[in-house]
Amino acid sequence: MKATVLIVDDEPVIRKGLSTLVESNDLGWVVIGEAANGQEAIRQLGLLQPQLVLTDIRMPLMDGLEVARYVSEHMPQTAIVILTGYRDFEYAQAAIRYGVREFLLKPCEEEEICRVLRQAHSQFRQLAEQREKEARLLQIQEEQLLRAMVLRLPHDKAEARIIERRLAGYEFWLMVMDSYMPQERNYRAQDLPLLQFAVGNIVQELLNSRMKGHRWFPLEYNEFAFFLERHPDNQPSMSEIARVVKDILGLDSHVHMLGRLDACGDAEELYQSHDRESRDASAKLRPGHPERRFDEERAEAIRNEIVSLLHLGRQDELQSYLAKLADAVRRGSDAVEEHKVNALCAAVALHEVMVKELEWAGNPAAGEMGIRISQLGGIQQHDEIDSWLAVQLEQFGTAFRTWLDGRNGSSVDQALRFIEENYMRDCTLSAAAVHVHLTANYLGNLFKKAKGESFNAYVTRCRLQKAKLLLANTDMKIIEVAEAVGYGDSNYFTTAFRQSTGLSPTEYRKLHAINAIK
Repeated sequence: MKATVLIVDDEPVIRKGLSTLVESNDLGWVVIGEAANGQEAIRQLGLLQPQLVLTDIRMPLMDGLEVARYVSEHMPQTAIVILTGYRDFEYAQAAIRYGVREFLLKPCEEEEICRVLRQAHSQFRQLAEQREKEARLLQIQEEQLLRAMVLRLPHDKAEARIIERRLAGYEFWLMVMDSYMPQERNYRAQDLPLLQFAVGNIVQELLNSRMKGHRWFPLEYNEFAFFLERHPDNQPSMSEIARVVKDILGLDSHVHMLGRLDACGDAEELYQSHDRESRDASAKLRPGHPERRFDEERAEAIRNEIVSLLHLGRQDELQSYLAKLADAVRRGSDAVEEHKVNALCAAVALHEVMVKELEWAGNPAAGEMGIRISQLGGIQQHDEIDSWLAVQLEQFGTAFRTWLDGRNGSSVDQALRFIEENYMRDCTLSAAAVHVHLTANYLGNLFKKAKGESFNAYVTRCRLQKAKLLLANTDMKIIEVAEAVGYGDSNYFTTAFRQSTGLSPTEYRKLHAINAIK
């Protein structure tokens, strides 16, 4: 879950350095913009809406505290971190009043800035998850209210009017399932909860990929209600949903545009005036009104645990948790249908993490999750359910490794930059590992796999290459060249140089001078 940061500082070098730090470290942030003073920052805030502002205090035209005050008054969800070179407790006290998250004093170690930014991202992610949970709860409450309103069940009239006003001008569509038991498919009555969930999943994926401004929810056993912003593509999009449901699940359905919501009570009247005979006919297929058995809370708990281990970088613990999850599903129930529901909870959690956290590019247009659920619906043996979940875990593992390779590649690039900037000093694997926030052993393995040689061998080669340039193009003394490329002992430098080139530094310089004359 990437978040955006706006960097504000009147010194271009500082802005560039902070931007490079954010982009070259896996901190969870993306630099969305930069500003040279407070006035420019406020203009950028309105346009970019960042989740974090990283700002200096003393700047021309408007200082960082004014920026912090503006953010606290107009964008309270945006976090603020102040990085300044002034020890001024009055500034610090004012910053705290404006909700500043951290107050860092220049010069500040890069590791400390990274720690603060990681902590800020962790807090952002927790707040985002909480807001998402609250939004989902509100959505469920509104869906229940809309359902009661359309079906003429008891409900709060005042609350219903508020929702109807928000939906004014929307089109009311209805999707009616002809049957959940087509003759060409071997579905059973026990598969009904999975099939209903599969239809809903296909609907959600297709709507999210095609439309903005939509509300939908199951209305009756075989009906789904849609409230869509008016758009010419509504008809083809709804027809596409029905087609994909048929292709994937083998279920026939019909879509109807009931009308537009112009006044309070329109949704109820449009639904009640719809061809009741067709709805009654389809209702004859209804084997009761089963409760939905998919456990959303359990799926969310699994997702949260995986996300937590993912962001903490605990790869071994994540692998162990996934193995325990598969074992828990396998041992969870002797009933096939309950076994299916447990497997589905795990698969849905894995799918959400893949899409939202690992940025896995599936194929929502094909209703990929719907296909998997359809496969699960046709399974009747416990071992087949376990095999089905194993496939989902394997796909998650592939997505995780791809994501990890990208992140690891970034770590090697950071290590290479560290070597380029520090080869003339104490450039050790341990120091580089601290810089990229990995263990020395892990970075060493990554580095050798990516570059084909060890970290130390690469540093030696880099130093000797720099030494060759100095020997060939300057009149620096051998001891000065050795010190310039990170060798405190000129004798050791001479030995390393001879082992690499077959020549001493003096011989190499003379040979280069002769070649230059020729």
